[in-house]
Amino acid sequence: MQIQEAHASGEDGLRSLIVESDGQIVGAGFWNNNGQPNKYSFHLVRWDADGGCTEPFDGNCGISQFWSAEKDVAKQVLIDANGNYVVAGYAGTNPNNTSGDHDFAILRWDTNGDLDTDFSSDGKRFVTFENSRNDYGTSAALQSDGKIVLAGYSKNASGNWDIAIARLNTDGTLDTDFATDGKVTTDVNGGDVIQGMAIQSDGKIVVVGTVNYGDTSSDFLIARYTTAGALDASFDSDGVQTVNISGEDRGLSVKLQTDGKIVAVGMSGHGVARDFALVRLNTNGSLDTSFDSDGIVTTDFGSTTDAARDLVIESDGKIVAVGQMHDGNDDDFAVARYMTTGALDTSFSGDGKATTDVGGNQHDDIAYAAAIASNGSIIVGGEQTQNSDSDWALVQYVSACTYSLNPTSVSAVAAGTTGSVAVTAGDSSCTWTGVSNATWLTVTSGSSGTGNGTTGYSVAANTGPQRTGTLTVGGQTFTVTQATGCTTNINPTSVSMGAAATTGSVAVTAGDSNCTWTGVSNATWLTVTSGSSGTGNGTTGYSVAANTGPQRTGTLTVAGETVTITQCAALDFTDCNLTAGTTPIRAVHITELRARINALRGGCGLSSYSFTEPNLTAGVTTAKGVHITEPRTALNEAYGACGRSAPTYADATLATGVTVIKVVHITELRAAVIALE
Repeated sequence: MQIQEAHASGEDGLRSLIVESDGQIVGAGFWNNNGQPNKYSFHLVRWDADGGCTEPFDGNCGISQFWSAEKDVAKQVLIDANGNYVVAGYAGTNPNNTSGDHDFAILRWDTNGDLDTDFSSDGKRFVTFENSRNDYGTSAALQSDGKIVLAGYSKNASGNWDIAIARLNTDGTLDTDFATDGKVTTDVNGGDVIQGMAIQSDGKIVVVGTVNYGDTSSDFLIARYTTAGALDASFDSDGVQTVNISGEDRGLSVKLQTDGKIVAVGMSGHGVARDFALVRLNTNGSLDTSFDSDGIVTTDFGSTTDAARDLVIESDGKIVAVGQMHDGNDDDFAVARYMTTGALDTSFSGDGKATTDVGGNQHDDIAYAAAIASNGSIIVGGEQTQNSDSDWALVQYVSACTYSLNPTSVSAVAAGTTGSVAVTAGDSSCTWTGVSNATWLTVTSGSSGTGNGTTGYSVAANTGPQRTGTLTVGGQTFTVTQATGCTTNINPTSVSMGAAATTGSVAVTAGDSNCTWTGVSNATWLTVTSGSSGTGNGTTGYSVAANTGPQRTGTLTVAGETVTITQCAALDFTDCNLTAGTTPIRAVHITELRARINALRGGCGLSSYSFTEPNLTAGVTTAKGVHITEPRTALNEAYGACGRSAPTYADATLATGVTVIKVVHITELRAAVIALE
């Protein structure tokens, strides 16, 4: 909240707000002429987005323009395409005393705060509707071509108020394409007082105010004019719509929705028993029945003298009305936000309504203007008054707290870790909480905060599969993905087998019962028959097709580990891969060699060899030196008969009972047999 103390004493008031493209806030209104009561000058101030004075005008926060010794009030500030400040309102016409009447008054300051002499030669001018009678300019708007439209009310010869509208060229001259002389007045019915204006995308001009102003049966007045300055007959058939709400109704401001519908705000009621009043019209001027069923909404702040004096329409279409309410002691700022249906938006301040006691007890605080800040917050401006001392006041309301997180996700190691996530809030008043949604993910700090902050967390060690958990911080999701902690062992890791078809299995031992795994074959002749997937401990079964070719090796991938399977060739020996020190010499190894040697002998024209102990019995017959020497002799004879040189052998002389029969003795013979085959 920012209170601008324009003078130590006297009346100062803010009446209009606008936010520049760089986020700076510009306010226009009046300040007191050196403490003299009821004597004001136009005044303009610029603040940064935080409410601090930017001192843009020769080191000053604001600039002023004296017109007369009367109540001269700036009612509207605009920024044109060149960045100049167009300020409009009303001022006395006699600079020396209070004998003159009031006229529309407008000036243009450049970005340095100097009067722009390209506008009406000296940067300022009056617009007069009725000589010697008061004309009050209350609103202004810029057309897309830069022309300036002024609206307000003018006293006619009968002493009543009429609608008054003027249009100026960019150089400040009256635009004679508008009602022939640049000005138009309209007498609707009695006192017609205009307080707000908006320009449609097609250039038509919409004004809002009060018909029968000052009467207890006054109504909202909405009128629309063509770009030529005539009442628009396509708007409620005659260009004018009046809305009777309840008793004394006054329209005070108007804005256009993106769909062209017209929203006007003001007050309704009797005497001091008044409420916020909103009216929404369709583009043809009829009441919009999709807005609270009849196009009319009133809001009671639970007090007297509630009045909505301005409004803004947010990007999502929600309507924010600002003004005042009476708390039983004094007036306070009052703000209400409505859904597009006309219902109060309970996401704003819990019930759709907010009040602020700016100056404290016995100070009357009245909001006259609103704007949307660059961060989406609602800037409300007005004044706080005690006795005859008034000051400018600004209050920022958070439209909706927004939050962002950095980072939004992390990957955590299986061993566990700690970390933090930074919270950036859209406003320093926004509160938030940090909550974990997983038992293994713990919030260690920053479980709640206001404004920007940090939430710390710890991640427990993971003994199971990969897992994902979240924190909810400021309504945003922070995701933690933790690597698997699963450990698995398989048994066996390698297998050797003969050429015949067979089956087997691999046992899986998992470190956690939730650990999942798969079993996959990497060879066409090797098929997973069971346990292609599992959880916890388990088994993968496989089958091996018969081998009709050379020795082959294939693998299974089970629980991420490799099982190697070696299968003997089709004509290979039993235990085709003999391992020294591991594979025992068996009877079958000898008998297979004898049979294949005799076959070779026959092929080379020799008779079968007669071996000692022709019948060897597994587990009974002991391997002896003769079991090796005789096959060597028989094979060497076959080599000679076939014209081949006999092979050489390790341990050429074997001594029975001395030389230990070894795997190499068998493998040498096998190699020699295969070579001759």
